[in-house]
Order: sequence, then structure tokens, then C-alpha cells
Amino acid sequence: FNSNPSASVSGRVKYEAGDFWDGTRQGLQFRLDLKPHYRFNASAQFRWDKLQLQQGDFSSRLVNTRLEYSFSTQMFLSALIQYNSDLHEVSTNLRFNLIHRPLSDIFIVYNEQRDTLSPHSFADLMGRALIVKVNKLFRF
Repeated sequence: FNSNPSASVSGRVKYEAGDFWDGTRQGLQFRLDLKPHYRFNASAQFRWDKLQLQQGDFSSRLVNTRLEYSFSTQMFLSALIQYNSDLHEVSTNLRFNLIHRPLSDIFIVYNEQRDTLSPHSFADLMGRALIVKVNKLFRF
């Protein structure tokens, strides 16, 4: 079931079942999208999967939150925060994109992974990266 995706508030409910590798999978997904302003979008998604494989049965939960802001038609900021129950991990991805010419971009990306099984009050840092990428179109 999908509601009107062009509305300022929309949602989705999805159920899937069928074969998966050497077993079966059942999946349920809930998603909520908010567009309070033409420059800002937010979404939250919960996904649950139950897998029955020859190696054993297990279930997985994945929670995503995505935020996107457009400063202009050439400058964007986005964030993705994700929790994965199988890995016991919270992942964060922040991305700034500047289109300085058509088909030429500058990206600044920050990634971080944290272990949620940590005995500390906030999860232990597993990895962190800051990446700068420049694309430039050359015309001949």
C-alpha cells in the first residue's frame, strides 16, 4: 500500500514473501515521508525480515532515517542514519554535494559506524572516514 508520494505527508506499507536463496523470506516494511518545505525532505523506515534457510532461521530489523536539504539547485546536504539489528550497529552517512558546473561535482562525505553492544553509555566507535571527491567534465 502506497499513499500519494507527492503529498507533504505520505507513507508506505509493504509485505513480501517468497523464495530466498535456499529457503524462504517474509518481509514487512513501514515508511513515512515528510516534505514540510520544498527544500527539506525527511523519511523514516522500519523493515523486518524473517528468513528460514538451511543453515538456520533468523530475523533482521533495519531502521533508517534520511534527511535531505537543498540550499539551491546546485548545493545539497543529506544524512542517513541506520540501525541494523544483525550487526548491532548504527551507521551514519553525511554528504554535502556542490555542483560547480554541469556534470561536475564536489562531494564531502562523512561516514561513521558504532557498535551498539558496547557497555558504555554511547556505542563504541568502529570506524570513521572523511572523503572528498571531485568530478569534472572535460570537453574535447
